[in-house]
Amino acid sequence: LAQALPAQAATLVIHSMSDQKDLQIQEAKNLQQAIEDITARKDQLEAETTALHAEQQQLFDRVRSLQANHAQINQQMTEKSHRLEQIKREMYQKESEYMAFLEAQPS
Repeated sequence: LAQALPAQAATLVIHSMSDQKDLQIQEAKNLQQAIEDITARKDQLEAETTALHAEQQQLFDRVRSLQANHAQINQQMTEKSHRLEQIKREMYQKESEYMAFLEAQPS
């Protein structure tokens, strides 16, 4: 019986070591899976970020194009407004000359 106890104790130590090794293996597998999941998520986020940066650049380009178009339209409006004022002044001048001409005519 005295010899049986050390043998049982040795078996328990071996089982305990085996159980601990299995636990460490399972923890390592779990860590590996967690790393793979995190890596997949990181890759997905990087792809989404790249796509968003490209879309942002396209939108910035579109804004610059629209701003240039807006500036051009404003320039044209200013030029046409000045031309309209010039035409109005010329028309008023011609009307004044015509009225003066009619008043100068003998009836």
